[in-house]
Amino acid sequence: MILAKKLLLLCIALLLLLSCSGDSDDSVSNKAAVTQYLDEFIGILQANAVTRYQVNWPQLESEVKTLANSAGTIPQAFPAIRRALEIIDTNHSFYRPANGAAIIYPSTVSCIETVLSDVAEHEDIGYIRVDGFSGTSAEATALATNIQQRIREQDHAGIRGWIVDLRHNRGGNMWPMIAGLGPLLGNGIAGYFINPDEVQTSWGYEDGVAFISSPIVTVQPYYELLVPAQKIAVLSSRQVASSGEAALIALKGLAHSRVFGSDSCGLSTSNSSFQLSDGAQLLLTTATMADRHLNAYGGQVAVDEHVAQQNVLAQAMAWILAP
Repeated sequence: MILAKKLLLLCIALLLLLSCSGDSDDSVSNKAAVTQYLDEFIGILQANAVTRYQVNWPQLESEVKTLANSAGTIPQAFPAIRRALEIIDTNHSFYRPANGAAIIYPSTVSCIETVLSDVAEHEDIGYIRVDGFSGTSAEATALATNIQQRIREQDHAGIRGWIVDLRHNRGGNMWPMIAGLGPLLGNGIAGYFINPDEVQTSWGYEDGVAFISSPIVTVQPYYELLVPAQKIAVLSSRQVASSGEAALIALKGLAHSRVFGSDSCGLSTSNSSFQLSDGAQLLLTTATMADRHLNAYGGQVAVDEHVAQQNVLAQAMAWILAP
């Protein structure tokens, strides 16, 4: 009986030992997978981030991997991923996990301001409000077409100028904005993206098409103003961000435009999309926005006239109607 009990205890001990050994192997394997994933993530940052020449990469790698030292799964490494995005300090990059968890978007930029929804009502002033947009390619084309249709409906031979209201534009997809505003922007380059190696990528509008290296959004049939190069008053606020700032920069670069209100949010940079091995998406800031004259931004886009939001529409109308 005693011998049988000893054999039973010995078997139990062996089973426990094997079980613990198996967990340990899995743990090591999982940690190795997390480390490999972080190497992939950091590699994308180092090769593409707009701030890549300003970051101490060995220090970033050390801090991030120390933070993820006990992580056995990719979700457990999310704090380390957040820290990496904080260190590169673009304020515009974000990570969308494959598991559908909350987007990781560390930013210190504030885009908060109370903005009115007043509308210009004057027969000799056209008024176009362009808000932020995210949607399908078909919806983007529909939006661009709608903006041009609103321009067409208000245009007439005696018009004195146009108001483009971007005050509520928090960004998203810039291309339907550029295509829609094309009649006011005119044909040609409207801006640039400039990367840290000073490579310039031009973008703009041509006969109904918003383009970069190729057509992105097309309006057909497109509209042309009856009287081009009329005054354009652009309304800005602290809410104007990202792609909204791209539209602002495109209009600000025109000789016959003037920007009223508040300086923009400060995310006038361009993001590129990278898919990681687990299906997660990294929207990484890779370039700085510049206007058609190659004036670079990257932060806030300054207005020409600082005006309190309750007075901005009246000030813009007065400028257009002035002799």
